[in-house]
Amino acid sequence: MQEHKKIAENFLTQAKLDLTIKDILPLKGGVSSNMSHIVLLNNDSLSSFVVRSHPELKGVSKRINLEDEAKILKTLELTNVPVPEVYAFEKNYIIMEYVAATPFYKNKCTKQYIENYAAALAHLHMSGVIVEDVSMSSMQQRIDLKLNESQRPLDTSLQEELIRETITKHASQINSARNVFLHSDMWPGNVLVDDKFNVQAVVDWEEPLVGDPLWDLSICQLEFLWLFGKEASQYLTNCYFEITQYSRLNLRYYDLLVSIRPFGRLPIWHSGLKDIGRSDISLKEMIDKHHSFVGGALK
Repeated sequence: MQEHKKIAENFLTQAKLDLTIKDILPLKGGVSSNMSHIVLLNNDSLSSFVVRSHPELKGVSKRINLEDEAKILKTLELTNVPVPEVYAFEKNYIIMEYVAATPFYKNKCTKQYIENYAAALAHLHMSGVIVEDVSMSSMQQRIDLKLNESQRPLDTSLQEELIRETITKHASQINSARNVFLHSDMWPGNVLVDDKFNVQAVVDWEEPLVGDPLWDLSICQLEFLWLFGKEASQYLTNCYFEITQYSRLNLRYYDLLVSIRPFGRLPIWHSGLKDIGRSDISLKEMIDKHHSFVGGALK
Protein backbone atom coordinates (compact mmCIF):
# COMPACT_ATOMS: atom_id res chain seq x y z
CA MET A 1 0.00 0.00 0.00
CA GLN A 2 2.81 2.40 0.89
CA GLU A 3 4.59 1.60 -2.38
CA HIS A 4 1.42 2.35 -4.34
CA LYS A 5 0.93 5.60 -2.46
CA LYS A 6 4.39 6.77 -3.55
CA ILE A 7 3.72 5.74 -7.16
CA ALA A 8 0.41 7.63 -7.13
CA GLU A 9 1.97 10.75 -5.60
CA ASN A 10 4.78 10.77 -8.17
CA PHE A 11 2.26 10.37 -11.00
CA LEU A 12 0.15 13.30 -9.76
CA THR A 13 3.25 15.46 -9.41
CA GLN A 14 4.64 14.61 -12.86
CA ALA A 15 1.23 15.10 -14.49
CA LYS A 16 0.86 18.43 -12.63
CA LEU A 17 -2.55 17.42 -11.30
CA ASP A 18 -3.76 19.39 -8.29
CA LEU A 19 -5.43 16.43 -6.61
CA THR A 20 -5.24 15.01 -3.10
CA ILE A 21 -5.19 11.31 -2.28
CA LYS A 22 -8.22 10.69 -0.08
CA ASP A 23 -8.00 6.93 0.28
CA ILE A 24 -6.14 3.83 -0.92
CA LEU A 25 -8.21 0.67 -1.15
CA PRO A 26 -6.86 -2.82 -1.92
CA LEU A 27 -8.21 -4.60 -5.00
CA LYS A 28 -7.92 -8.21 -6.05
CA GLY A 29 -5.53 -8.41 -8.96
CA GLY A 30 -4.82 -12.07 -9.59
CA VAL A 31 -2.43 -14.42 -7.85
CA SER A 32 0.64 -12.57 -9.08
CA SER A 33 -0.43 -8.93 -8.90
CA ASN A 34 -0.97 -6.22 -6.32
CA MET A 35 -3.64 -3.61 -7.08
CA SER A 36 -4.82 -0.51 -5.28
CA HIS A 37 -7.76 1.78 -5.94
CA ILE A 38 -6.51 5.34 -5.47
CA VAL A 39 -9.40 7.66 -4.53
CA LEU A 40 -8.70 11.32 -5.24
CA LEU A 41 -10.27 14.50 -3.91
CA ASN A 42 -10.65 17.48 -6.22
CA ASN A 43 -12.43 20.30 -4.38
CA ASP A 44 -15.75 18.60 -3.56
CA SER A 45 -15.69 15.91 -6.26
CA LEU A 46 -14.05 12.50 -6.28
CA SER A 47 -12.09 10.76 -9.01
CA SER A 48 -9.84 7.72 -9.00
CA PHE A 49 -7.40 5.42 -10.74
CA VAL A 50 -5.76 2.03 -10.17
CA VAL A 51 -2.12 1.19 -9.50
CA ARG A 52 -1.06 -2.32 -10.51
CA SER A 53 2.29 -3.89 -9.63
CA HIS A 54 3.85 -7.34 -9.50
CA PRO A 55 5.41 -8.81 -6.39
CA GLU A 56 8.48 -10.96 -6.78
CA LEU A 57 7.21 -14.53 -7.10
CA LYS A 58 9.20 -17.67 -7.74
CA GLY A 59 8.07 -19.98 -10.50
CA VAL A 60 5.68 -17.56 -12.24
CA SER A 61 7.08 -18.11 -15.70
CA LYS A 62 3.86 -17.46 -17.64
CA ARG A 63 3.55 -13.86 -16.54
CA ILE A 64 4.67 -11.07 -18.86
CA ASN A 65 6.22 -7.90 -17.44
CA LEU A 66 4.07 -4.86 -16.67
CA GLU A 67 5.56 -2.75 -19.42
CA ASP A 68 4.44 -5.34 -21.99
CA GLU A 69 1.03 -5.64 -20.34
CA ALA A 70 0.57 -1.87 -20.66
CA LYS A 71 1.49 -2.02 -24.35
CA ILE A 72 -1.13 -4.74 -24.84
CA LEU A 73 -3.81 -2.68 -23.10
CA LYS A 74 -3.02 0.38 -25.23
CA THR A 75 -3.18 -1.73 -28.40
CA LEU A 76 -6.50 -3.28 -27.36
CA GLU A 77 -7.96 0.18 -26.74
CA LEU A 78 -7.56 0.91 -30.45
CA THR A 79 -9.62 -2.16 -31.41
CA ASN A 80 -12.51 -1.40 -29.05
CA VAL A 81 -11.83 -4.45 -26.92
CA PRO A 82 -13.18 -3.32 -23.51
CA VAL A 83 -10.11 -2.74 -21.32
CA PRO A 84 -9.13 -0.11 -18.74
CA GLU A 85 -7.42 2.96 -20.19
CA VAL A 86 -3.71 3.19 -19.37
CA TYR A 87 -2.60 6.57 -17.97
CA ALA A 88 1.07 5.82 -17.31
CA PHE A 89 3.43 2.89 -16.88
CA GLU A 90 6.96 1.90 -16.03
CA LYS A 91 8.70 -1.44 -15.71
CA ASN A 92 7.37 -1.97 -12.20
CA TYR A 93 3.84 -0.54 -12.36
CA ILE A 94 0.84 0.48 -14.44
CA ILE A 95 -1.51 3.35 -13.62
CA MET A 96 -4.87 2.78 -15.26
CA GLU A 97 -8.52 3.70 -15.26
CA TYR A 98 -10.72 2.54 -12.40
CA VAL A 99 -13.68 0.72 -13.96
CA ALA A 100 -16.82 0.96 -11.85
CA ALA A 101 -17.98 -2.58 -12.56
CA THR A 102 -17.60 -5.99 -10.93
CA PRO A 103 -17.17 -9.67 -11.81
CA PHE A 104 -20.28 -11.85 -11.66
CA TYR A 105 -20.00 -14.95 -9.48
CA LYS A 106 -23.53 -15.87 -8.41
CA ASN A 107 -24.59 -19.47 -8.95
CA LYS A 108 -27.30 -18.55 -11.48
CA CYS A 109 -26.43 -16.27 -14.37
CA THR A 110 -28.80 -14.74 -16.91
CA LYS A 111 -28.85 -15.34 -20.65
CA GLN A 112 -27.96 -11.68 -21.11
CA TYR A 113 -24.78 -12.13 -19.10
CA ILE A 114 -23.76 -15.20 -21.11
CA GLU A 115 -24.55 -13.57 -24.45
CA ASN A 116 -22.55 -10.45 -23.59
CA TYR A 117 -19.67 -12.57 -22.30
CA ALA A 118 -19.60 -14.63 -25.51
CA ALA A 119 -19.74 -11.44 -27.60
CA ALA A 120 -16.73 -9.96 -25.75
CA LEU A 121 -14.71 -13.14 -26.25
CA ALA A 122 -15.68 -13.34 -29.91
CA HIS A 123 -14.83 -9.68 -30.49
CA LEU A 124 -11.35 -10.18 -29.06
CA HIS A 125 -10.70 -13.13 -31.36
CA MET A 126 -12.16 -11.46 -34.46
CA SER A 127 -10.61 -8.02 -33.90
CA GLY A 128 -7.34 -8.85 -35.66
CA VAL A 129 -5.25 -7.60 -32.74
CA ILE A 130 -1.53 -7.54 -33.48
CA VAL A 131 0.67 -6.65 -30.53
CA GLU A 132 4.17 -5.60 -31.54
CA ASP A 133 7.37 -5.49 -29.47
CA VAL A 134 5.94 -7.74 -26.75
CA SER A 135 7.48 -11.06 -25.82
CA MET A 136 4.72 -13.68 -25.45
CA SER A 137 4.61 -17.44 -25.32
CA SER A 138 2.88 -19.43 -28.01
CA MET A 139 0.01 -21.64 -26.98
CA GLN A 140 2.13 -24.72 -27.64
CA GLN A 141 4.91 -23.40 -25.40
CA ARG A 142 2.37 -22.90 -22.61
CA ILE A 143 1.05 -26.44 -23.03
CA ASP A 144 4.57 -27.91 -23.11
CA LEU A 145 5.46 -25.98 -19.96
CA LYS A 146 2.55 -27.60 -18.11
CA LEU A 147 3.11 -31.09 -19.50
CA ASN A 148 6.81 -30.98 -18.65
CA GLU A 149 6.32 -30.13 -15.00
CA SER A 150 8.64 -32.45 -13.11
CA GLN A 151 8.34 -31.38 -9.49
CA ARG A 152 4.99 -32.95 -8.67
CA PRO A 153 3.36 -36.39 -8.87
CA LEU A 154 0.70 -37.19 -11.45
CA ASP A 155 -2.69 -35.77 -10.49
CA THR A 156 -4.65 -39.02 -10.31
CA SER A 157 -7.76 -37.20 -9.06
CA LEU A 158 -8.04 -35.52 -12.49
CA GLN A 159 -7.09 -38.53 -14.65
CA GLU A 160 -3.82 -36.91 -15.67
CA GLU A 161 -2.22 -40.05 -17.11
CA LEU A 162 -5.20 -40.76 -19.40
CA ILE A 163 -5.38 -37.14 -20.56
CA ARG A 164 -1.67 -36.98 -21.30
CA GLU A 165 -1.81 -40.21 -23.33
CA THR A 166 -4.79 -38.98 -25.36
CA ILE A 167 -3.23 -35.59 -26.09
CA THR A 168 -0.01 -37.22 -27.25
CA LYS A 169 -1.89 -39.71 -29.43
CA HIS A 170 -3.87 -37.07 -31.30
CA ALA A 171 -1.48 -34.09 -31.32
CA SER A 172 -0.22 -34.69 -34.86
CA GLN A 173 -3.78 -34.78 -36.22
CA ILE A 174 -4.63 -31.24 -35.13
CA ASN A 175 -3.96 -28.34 -37.46
CA SER A 176 -5.00 -24.96 -36.09
CA ALA A 177 -6.90 -22.95 -38.68
CA ARG A 178 -6.35 -19.67 -36.86
CA ASN A 179 -3.61 -17.95 -34.91
CA VAL A 180 -4.99 -15.01 -32.95
CA PHE A 181 -4.31 -12.97 -29.83
CA LEU A 182 -5.66 -14.75 -26.73
CA HIS A 183 -6.33 -13.61 -23.18
CA SER A 184 -5.63 -17.12 -21.85
CA ASP A 185 -7.38 -16.62 -18.49
CA MET A 186 -10.73 -15.04 -19.33
CA TRP A 187 -12.65 -16.59 -16.46
CA PRO A 188 -15.58 -14.63 -14.93
CA GLY A 189 -13.28 -13.02 -12.36
CA ASN A 190 -11.52 -11.16 -15.16
CA VAL A 191 -14.67 -9.88 -16.86
CA LEU A 192 -16.22 -6.79 -15.24
CA VAL A 193 -19.91 -6.14 -15.89
CA ASP A 194 -22.41 -3.46 -14.89
CA ASP A 195 -25.81 -4.07 -13.26
CA LYS A 196 -27.30 -4.81 -16.70
CA PHE A 197 -24.59 -7.38 -17.47
CA ASN A 198 -22.88 -5.25 -20.10
CA VAL A 199 -19.17 -6.03 -20.26
CA GLN A 200 -17.30 -2.92 -19.15
CA ALA A 201 -13.77 -4.31 -19.08
CA VAL A 202 -11.70 -7.45 -19.47
CA VAL A 203 -8.76 -7.26 -17.05
CA ASP A 204 -5.58 -9.08 -15.97
CA TRP A 205 -3.75 -9.46 -19.28
CA GLU A 206 -0.65 -10.94 -17.67
CA GLU A 207 -0.72 -14.36 -19.40
CA PRO A 208 -1.54 -13.58 -23.08
CA LEU A 209 -0.83 -16.02 -25.86
CA VAL A 210 -0.96 -16.30 -29.60
CA GLY A 211 -2.83 -19.40 -30.73
CA ASP A 212 -6.14 -21.00 -31.66
CA PRO A 213 -9.21 -19.16 -30.27
CA LEU A 214 -10.65 -22.50 -29.15
CA TRP A 215 -8.08 -22.44 -26.34
CA ASP A 216 -9.71 -19.35 -24.82
CA LEU A 217 -13.20 -20.73 -25.41
CA SER A 218 -12.41 -24.05 -23.73
CA ILE A 219 -11.03 -22.22 -20.69
CA CYS A 220 -14.29 -20.28 -20.42
CA GLN A 221 -16.36 -23.44 -20.87
CA LEU A 222 -14.71 -25.19 -17.93
CA GLU A 223 -14.88 -22.12 -15.70
CA PHE A 224 -18.59 -21.69 -16.52
CA LEU A 225 -19.18 -25.38 -15.79
CA TRP A 226 -17.65 -24.99 -12.34
CA LEU A 227 -19.37 -21.72 -11.43
CA PHE A 228 -22.70 -21.80 -13.27
CA GLY A 229 -23.32 -25.36 -14.45
CA LYS A 230 -23.52 -27.39 -17.65
CA GLU A 231 -26.43 -25.53 -19.25
CA ALA A 232 -24.70 -22.15 -18.90
CA SER A 233 -21.44 -23.57 -20.27
CA GLN A 234 -23.18 -25.04 -23.31
CA TYR A 235 -25.10 -21.83 -23.96
CA LEU A 236 -21.86 -19.82 -23.86
CA THR A 237 -20.37 -22.18 -26.44
CA ASN A 238 -23.38 -21.94 -28.73
CA CYS A 239 -23.46 -18.13 -28.52
CA TYR A 240 -19.76 -17.92 -29.31
CA PHE A 241 -20.00 -20.10 -32.43
CA GLU A 242 -23.12 -18.30 -33.60
CA ILE A 243 -21.17 -15.03 -33.56
CA THR A 244 -17.85 -16.24 -34.95
CA GLN A 245 -19.06 -18.95 -37.32
CA TYR A 246 -15.82 -20.79 -36.50
CA SER A 247 -15.66 -24.56 -36.95
CA ARG A 248 -16.22 -26.77 -33.87
CA LEU A 249 -14.12 -29.52 -35.41
CA ASN A 250 -11.19 -29.39 -32.96
CA LEU A 251 -13.09 -28.19 -29.89
CA ARG A 252 -12.97 -31.50 -28.01
CA TYR A 253 -9.20 -31.65 -28.46
CA TYR A 254 -8.82 -28.14 -27.03
CA ASP A 255 -11.11 -29.13 -24.16
CA LEU A 256 -8.57 -31.85 -23.38
CA LEU A 257 -5.68 -29.40 -23.60
CA VAL A 258 -7.41 -26.98 -21.25
CA SER A 259 -8.19 -29.80 -18.82
CA ILE A 260 -4.47 -29.99 -17.96
CA ARG A 261 -4.45 -26.49 -16.44
CA PRO A 262 -5.74 -27.55 -12.98
CA PHE A 263 -3.28 -30.45 -12.61
CA GLY A 264 -1.72 -30.14 -9.16
CA ARG A 265 -3.54 -26.83 -8.54
CA LEU A 266 -7.24 -27.54 -8.15
CA PRO A 267 -7.27 -27.56 -4.31
CA ILE A 268 -5.63 -24.11 -4.38
CA TRP A 269 -8.16 -22.85 -6.93
CA HIS A 270 -10.98 -24.27 -4.83
CA SER A 271 -9.72 -22.56 -1.67
CA GLY A 272 -10.19 -19.20 -3.39
CA LEU A 273 -13.90 -19.73 -4.03
CA LYS A 274 -14.88 -18.64 -0.53
CA ASP A 275 -13.36 -15.23 -1.27
CA ILE A 276 -15.84 -14.72 -4.11
CA GLY A 277 -18.85 -15.97 -2.16
CA ARG A 278 -18.98 -19.45 -3.69
CA SER A 279 -18.27 -21.66 -0.71
CA ASP A 280 -21.26 -23.72 -1.93
CA ILE A 281 -18.95 -25.38 -4.47
CA SER A 282 -17.07 -28.33 -2.99
CA LEU A 283 -13.72 -29.64 -4.19
CA LYS A 284 -15.41 -32.95 -5.01
CA GLU A 285 -17.92 -31.11 -7.21
CA MET A 286 -15.09 -29.42 -9.10
CA ILE A 287 -13.36 -32.77 -9.61
CA ASP A 288 -16.59 -34.41 -10.77
CA LYS A 289 -17.28 -31.59 -13.23
CA HIS A 290 -13.72 -31.83 -14.51
CA HIS A 291 -14.31 -35.55 -15.11
CA SER A 292 -17.51 -34.71 -16.96
CA PHE A 293 -15.70 -32.10 -19.07
CA VAL A 294 -12.96 -34.57 -19.97
CA GLY A 295 -15.52 -37.32 -20.62
CA GLY A 296 -17.26 -35.11 -23.16
CA ALA A 297 -13.96 -34.44 -24.88
CA LEU A 298 -13.11 -38.13 -25.07
CA LYS A 299 -16.35 -39.16 -26.76
